Amino acid sequence: MNVYKLKNGKTSGSYQLPIRTEMVAKMVDGEKRLKKIHYIPGSDSIFVEDYKGDEASKAVWFEDGEIRVADENWVLNELLKKHSWFGKHYVLVNEEATAEAEVNEFEILTRASNSIITEKDEFKLQAMAMIVVSLEAADWGAFKCKTELLKYAKNHSKVLLAEMAKPDYESRLIAALAFTKKIVKYNAHRTAVVWNDGKEGIIVRVAEGETGIDKLGEFLSKENETSTGVLQRIGEKTEVANVVVNDVEVVATKSEAELRAEIRAEMELEYAPKNEAATDVVKQEVPAVEAKKEAAAETSDLEKLREEYVAVLGKDLSPRFMNDADWITKKIAEHKAL
Repeated sequence: MNVYKLKNGKTSGSYQLPIRTEMVAKMVDGEKRLKKIHYIPGSDSIFVEDYKGDEASKAVWFEDGEIRVADENWVLNELLKKHSWFGKHYVLVNEEATAEAEVNEFEILTRASNSIITEKDEFKLQAMAMIVVSLEAADWGAFKCKTELLKYAKNHSKVLLAEMAKPDYESRLIAALAFTKKIVKYNAHRTAVVWNDGKEGIIVRVAEGETGIDKLGEFLSKENETSTGVLQRIGEKTEVANVVVNDVEVVATKSEAELRAEIRAEMELEYAPKNEAATDVVKQEVPAVEAKKEAAAETSDLEKLREEYVAVLGKDLSPRFMNDADWITKKIAEHKAL
């Protein structure tokens, strides 16, 4: 089976091949001369002058962008190969090779889509969207991030996989996560990425035209003691699945509330008397227990705020503000005041 496909990419509708006005070169007395052609199924020539019958020429149509011709229909194959449109408006394709290429395209699309569909962490999805789709994803909800990523995968699956295969992809992902979880931020003049801890210690400088995510990602991809320390600090403040950058595992096991509780407990133990009896040691452990209870209560209050936000505003809370109780409270109050 031979398959002739239109080159303009049209895959629907019917298109007739012009034959009546077509002239094809024919050898006559050792010279090439242009002769009229026609298509008579079962005849032994495409040239009008060779036909002795009275049957009218048949129309030749491209259906859904192609014509399929059996190998034994040599007269139509010859007409299609000698027509002036051949190579210009349509081509003969290898059906098996075309099918293989289509399978490869589907496999690439499936791989790209699965990398998004199987991702459950909302912050990681948002970080992926910020890197691949747009920095505006910082203000998107989880479903919009996933939707836009899937749209991108559908139209640019190879680009998406190539992006994810880059050596600095994981480090840029961590950088984006650090921004979405408000662990880092820009300084007032947007000339540096700084810690979002009140002290605003500079992590990396950002020149005009550069993005904080790219610069922080570039910094984190370097294998040195400083970048490793920053990686671990970011990891301690996130709750996403573990990520490995430069063979350094960024471990995320504790929430911010738990970290604050542990720090408070450690400080109280540090300044407690060192030579107390065993009963006093038990007393020293009480603040740690109370701190953990306080952290649990704080987490519970935050969850209630999140639920109230959804109930009052009627939309999902952006992952960017998921842990910002003050911002959530403010938005709820503003909406209720309307």
